[in-house]
Amino acid sequence: MSSKLPMLVRIAGLCGVFAPIIAFTCIAIAIYYSTCFTWTGNWLSDLGGMAGETPMWAARGIALV
Repeated sequence: MSSKLPMLVRIAGLCGVFAPIIAFTCIAIAIYYSTCFTWTGNWLSDLGGMAGETPMWAARGIALV
């Protein structure tokens, strides 16, 4: 078991490096393709849904649980 520990630490380190890179890349792509997003007129969290849309968790009744 202890012989696999260095490999697991290496994999965990790579995940720690690549996770923010992938996340920020996806956010940048979402900003690029969003037609209604502007840095001066919106919050970054506005990319999650358009105005007037009901969130999926609220529309399905999950919020009542």
